[in-house]
Amino acid sequence: MMKDVDAGLKSDLHEKIDGRGLVWCSAVPSVHRWVTDGTTLLTGSDFIQAVKVRGNLLPSRMRMRRGRDKQNVNCDAGCNAIETLSHISQSCARTHRLRTARHDSILDTIEKNIIRAGLKYVREPAIHTVNGIRKPDLVVQSGTTVIIADLTITADHVSMHNAWQQKFSYYDKHDIKAWALERFPECANAKVEGIVVNWRGAIYKRSSEVLKEIGTTMRSQTIIVVRTLTYTANMFKHFTRSTTRGTN
Repeated sequence: MMKDVDAGLKSDLHEKIDGRGLVWCSAVPSVHRWVTDGTTLLTGSDFIQAVKVRGNLLPSRMRMRRGRDKQNVNCDAGCNAIETLSHISQSCARTHRLRTARHDSILDTIEKNIIRAGLKYVREPAIHTVNGIRKPDLVVQSGTTVIIADLTITADHVSMHNAWQQKFSYYDKHDIKAWALERFPECANAKVEGIVVNWRGAIYKRSSEVLKEIGTTMRSQTIIVVRTLTYTANMFKHFTRSTTRGTN
């Protein structure tokens, strides 16, 4: 059985709201070297914003409330929620389109690596099952195994293992595996995997290993991390400049 996060990896920082999403970063440390290695992946401005997202430092109403108990912390978009960076980047109606764009951008990066590796694959097939149509993000042939993988970008308080397990349970169906094996007859078996990233830029360790199986190098995984953070920063910028309000 896969463990969640080793207790030894946790610290007082990880028990705080600002630090809890970072507990997963130590599982795949190499993708976080952009913070200190003088990366050319980001402009100076984007680097600053990415660091602020990673540290949950952007000025949402909840963050700015500190020391001001009477300050309004409800979402400016009219959502029935407290305005935190997690809410803005994961569930706010005002940023729905950008959440989809963030997901698709990460998927595009993975797809480019699959193509570069020369692997056979199908993106977002519509598979008919007894439970209705299922559309995993990727079905990829890796040797004699076909990998059925679906990407999710989670909130920072969510267990990345639980998020992986949800993807596994949703797609680990006979109809889906049978379709995949029929589509790739050279393969002897099929397996289901979740590609789990959180908005703070952490990658689930098992997901990192699967990404390597389908041709995504560690440098490209670093690009995935950086892109997640910069998209989240842009979501916050859009949120603060927009006047769109929900109906809640």
